[in-house]
Amino acid sequence: MKKSSIFKNYMYNLYYQIILIIASFITTPYLSRVLGTENIGIYSFTLSVTTYFILIGGLGINLYGQKEVAYVRDNEFEKNKTFWEIFLLKTFLLLIALGIFYVTFCIDNQYAMYYKILLLEIASNIIDITWFFQGLEQFKKILWRNSLIKIVGLFLTFALVRSQKDLYLYVFIYALTNLLGNLSLWVSIQKYIKFIKWNELRIFRHLKYVIGLFIPQIAVQIYTVLDKTMLGNLVSDISQVGYYEYGQKIVQMALLVLTSIGTVMLPRVSNLYKRGRKNEIKSLLNKVFKIVFLLSLPLIIGLIAIAPEFVVLFLGKDYKESIQIINWMSPILLFSGLSNVIGRQFFLPTQKNKEYTVSVVVGACSNVIFNFIFIPKFYAKGAALATSLSELLILLVQLYFSRRDFNYKNIFKGIYKYAIATMIMCFVLIGMSKIHISLFIDLVIKITTGTLIYFASLIIMKEEYTCGFLTKIRRSNK
Repeated sequence: MKKSSIFKNYMYNLYYQIILIIASFITTPYLSRVLGTENIGIYSFTLSVTTYFILIGGLGINLYGQKEVAYVRDNEFEKNKTFWEIFLLKTFLLLIALGIFYVTFCIDNQYAMYYKILLLEIASNIIDITWFFQGLEQFKKILWRNSLIKIVGLFLTFALVRSQKDLYLYVFIYALTNLLGNLSLWVSIQKYIKFIKWNELRIFRHLKYVIGLFIPQIAVQIYTVLDKTMLGNLVSDISQVGYYEYGQKIVQMALLVLTSIGTVMLPRVSNLYKRGRKNEIKSLLNKVFKIVFLLSLPLIIGLIAIAPEFVVLFLGKDYKESIQIINWMSPILLFSGLSNVIGRQFFLPTQKNKEYTVSVVVGACSNVIFNFIFIPKFYAKGAALATSLSELLILLVQLYFSRRDFNYKNIFKGIYKYAIATMIMCFVLIGMSKIHISLFIDLVIKITTGTLIYFASLIIMKEEYTCGFLTKIRRSNK
């Protein structure tokens, strides 16, 4: 596989994330007004509960499967064998989870109707084989098939969801589009996989390894999903979950730009590690560190600067509380961006599971503690603060464990240009805060000016990635 495929796969994955972001940009203002804060809170709460069962039933198999396929993709028999073993193990475990979920939440529960619909979400995860194509680095297939399904879901949302009574329809559309998207990948699976005799399969040989990955996976979910569940239980106002849901979603949309490369890098690093090319791995990830700094610093300041206009224009006046949530959560763009490089792109592919597990368990435990401290005092803002502090702790632990693998002194020394450009952008945006024309025009001016100031500053300082990108554009136009 050519080295340039890393960039292509990143772009394919980024294109898909951009489609998801655009879909959110289109649907979120509509849904926030049509469904209201209480219904958004119910949706977020029930989905968070469903996610626990998907996680517990899945035992981290998707991440494990992606890595294992990358290890054996050059051996046809082992690739086929690994696929069927992992898929059947995942099916068996998730069917058990589905049964427990139905008995616990779908028979006698305040939100039983929504939980019954979300059975489709669990079924969707059973047939999900995205991990296989990611292991093969076939990101283009995932992009086009899933994008088409998402567009269909977009049209269905606008066509069918018309009032607060239609929450069940929105939940159904969400779960159904995920199911159809995962089902569509099976159309082309026969090109890559052949059937294996039953007696050649050892399904449960993977169990001890996926259990090892289950601990960090459940820990990650604790500090990404439990905050909503705790908000729903610690605060009487379910609307707080709605404020947090959308404030977090806006930050997560920006974070996708940074973490998309992690999905691409994991199978590549896994394959390089299997072939013993450790120096190439470190050289590759050193570049990724710089890219994270390049993008995360201006994104943090940019989000804080545009939040007042963006939230009111995007979500409506009822969601003004989401502005502070964005402000308190925006630092995770840097914290999570860096920990994604160390944890998912280095620790996991290179069999440093213990280090990864310890870091996310520390984050999960601290998140629970911080939530109990801050949510009763600050409500949704408290959950945002708890998330930021937890992400910082995860990063600090990972930096400690990887201190001998990377020369962080040189890595951090090289970010001064990004810091200077970000400060210049910040001062300009502060000066523009007194200018008010209209919400939309103010937002466009801030985004355009901030972006131009930041990259112009980097060009003046002759930053290598920005100047290199411009050079490629000039050459392509000749």
